[in-house]
Amino acid sequence: MRNESLKKWGILPNPNAIKVTFIERIKHYFPLFPFNLKKALRIFVDVPPVKDCSLATNKAAYQNAQNIAKTWINLFKLSSLKTKDIGGTNKKNIIYNSKQVEDFFAFCQENNFLPVLAIPPFSKELNEHFSHEFEEQTLGAIFKIAKSKNIPVLNYRLNKRFQAQTSLFTDGCFTLNMYGSSIYLKMLFHDIQEFYHIPVNNQSLQA
Repeated sequence: MRNESLKKWGILPNPNAIKVTFIERIKHYFPLFPFNLKKALRIFVDVPPVKDCSLATNKAAYQNAQNIAKTWINLFKLSSLKTKDIGGTNKKNIIYNSKQVEDFFAFCQENNFLPVLAIPPFSKELNEHFSHEFEEQTLGAIFKIAKSKNIPVLNYRLNKRFQAQTSLFTDGCFTLNMYGSSIYLKMLFHDIQEFYHIPVNNQSLQA
């Protein structure tokens, strides 16, 4: 019921609280009644389960990876996604974004949140467009900040489980489908538990 920019107001500490209206608070605590009676009826008559069985052929996965790589290359004005030379504008943006991430990490730790830096998996078709050197030039600064603050860096981009399994992606290479997302989240939560030594479940996520 809440605007995307306001979704965090309920968990932020008081000094950082976002102002919300009385109506927004009512909608938060009473999300169904009296604003969404049709949704309230779903308590009695549910909707059919979502069937996410979309599969991309190997040919489609290859073409989709080509298109995604080309889009990113054009968007950031790069010669490729393997180059070390990412250009002055991209370097400035990376410095700025790294500072924002560093401030975010500091905010989390000051307020006893447990930050995690996670890179989702890509398929083999998409990974073929990237190099380790390019990742270091773009994400390397953030990786270093996280490690200096003892924050876990969970990088699944090259995870073997996802490399040859185009069936885990709706497009065969980048966007995980429901089954792929389930596998990824189980891995992610397991690794978070291993690092922070806390259970990750519905109760702890809502604490």
